[in-house]
Amino acid sequence: MPSDHPSDNDIHVVLNEIRGTQERQGEMLRECHEYITGGKRVGDGIAYRLTALEHQTAKDSESRSFWMRTIGTTAVGAFITGICAIVFKSQETGHP
Repeated sequence: MPSDHPSDNDIHVVLNEIRGTQERQGEMLRECHEYITGGKRVGDGIAYRLTALEHQTAKDSESRSFWMRTIGTTAVGAFITGICAIVFKSQETGHP
């Protein structure tokens, strides 16, 4: 009489397949972890490179804003100086 219950051998085969799948997933997770963190060579990891890139971008942005403020201040100062020179020169000679 056939039984609806699987044999012990079938259960062991299924459990071995599950274990194999879990081991492959674990290996893939380890590879992903090493790729992100760099493993023993931290400088090769994505996390390190991303942090370095963010730091460089912040420095570039800070430098850019410094020069924009400097150039803007210089331009405004030159404009005011030019206007004052024209006003005072016209007052000295009496006509513009």
